[in-house]
Amino acid sequence: MKLVLVITKQDEHGKNIEATRTAHEFPECRAVAGSVENADLKLDGLAELSFVIDRDPDDRLVIIRKDPSLRIHMDGEDLIVHEHPIRNGDVFLINDYEVFVCAEFDRAPQNPRGNWVTLTTVVLMIAIFFFEIGVLTWLPRQIRRRELWGSEVLRQETIHLLDQVRGSVKHMASKENEQRPLLKGTANLYKVETDRMAQYLRKHQHHMTVEQLMRFKQDLDRLHEQIGLLAQGKLVPPARKLEIDRVIEQEISEPKGTQ
Repeated sequence: MKLVLVITKQDEHGKNIEATRTAHEFPECRAVAGSVENADLKLDGLAELSFVIDRDPDDRLVIIRKDPSLRIHMDGEDLIVHEHPIRNGDVFLINDYEVFVCAEFDRAPQNPRGNWVTLTTVVLMIAIFFFEIGVLTWLPRQIRRRELWGSEVLRQETIHLLDQVRGSVKHMASKENEQRPLLKGTANLYKVETDRMAQYLRKHQHHMTVEQLMRFKQDLDRLHEQIGLLAQGKLVPPARKLEIDRVIEQEISEPKGTQ
């Protein structure tokens, strides 16, 4: 800690004489004022070794009065004690001198390990910052890419299922089922519907959302299930036959009652 004392002499009315203002530096923070030749600071009119400014064991600034008759004033009060603590920026009066205290504290010694820790912390914070920015820009792209990929997979599955359904319907509506008119007629109705769905999908497949594709595929799943039942003859129940020949014969054979 370096001590700087700015000393200004006052006139008989207690006003500072600016022309007498001087600054004294003490690198080791020890100011000894007096009239002897070896004193660090000489102030006229003061007794030999009048006061000392130094640091106490607690590293605080203190002023020590060497001459009991020396008058020291601070904040309008006399300092009666032999040793009094002072602070940076204090102003006190010694006889007809104003003394301004300015202490420059030494910087704490630099710890190389602490420097490395600080540097590592700063580097890590910068790395985390850029990593977060990278995640914020990369994650939406990945989500978007996965959404597009999922939509493409669903679209291909829908097209493949539609081809299967149309193939089954086309087979049932072929000439092989000429002897099964009910099956062939129903298959023709399904063929018209699946052709219409194929035209719609061919035109709008690249503009459909995932939800629309899922609904479209659900409709195809139902059609596929119905066509499977139709091929097994289970979709439409067999038509019931009404046997009226026996009823007519019975009516003819029974004698008519008299009225």
